[in-house]
Amino acid sequence: MEGWMIVTRESDIGEVVRRRRLALGLSQTQLAEQAATTRQWVSRLEQGRGDVTVSRLLAILDVLGLTTDVSPPRSAAPSASAAQSMIDPSILDALRRLPEGT
Repeated sequence: MEGWMIVTRESDIGEVVRRRRLALGLSQTQLAEQAATTRQWVSRLEQGRGDVTVSRLLAILDVLGLTTDVSPPRSAAPSASAAQSMIDPSILDALRRLPEGT
């Protein structure tokens, strides 16, 4: 597997999404269409504004080819330029507690 980025704060998620989207050459509109959401929602996610729902986040991560693995392979060292991300379990728990449907 390629590199990893450890996400320890909710605000890091938007940065990971933005970097990966740009690396894939996708506009916010293209990403939104592929993930069945809106460009405005993708923009808010990338800016770290708080209406992240698990279902939408998972759809975005799927389109971008990112995962929510909770531990890297033993041979992988964390990297800021990672193609895949590792999201801290406490962040996922916080996202699960947010209301769905936004």
